[in-house]
Amino acid sequence: MSNEVVTLNVLDREYTIGCPPEQREHLIEAARFLDARMRDIRSHARNASLDQVAVLAALNITHEYHQLQRDGSSNAALDEAIDALEGKLSKFGDQSLF
Repeated sequence: MSNEVVTLNVLDREYTIGCPPEQREHLIEAARFLDARMRDIRSHARNASLDQVAVLAALNITHEYHQLQRDGSSNAALDEAIDALEGKLSKFGDQSLF
């Protein structure tokens, strides 16, 4: 499958990127998200250069991504612990209490 050319606007700059047609909408959505984050950072740090705004946005987004990964792995660990407890309870339930 060939790539499709997509033009994106991020912080008043235009970028032309190739991507598979089935990923076009996700790329546009990602660019809008990035643009909003960069605009928010720029509004709070008026003296920051475009490079600084981009790095700050990248760091914030990466931090949030890693936090979500950690939360996801915590949920997986919790699910495993619950499964183990359920296994123990089912074995206990098979035994007579008296």
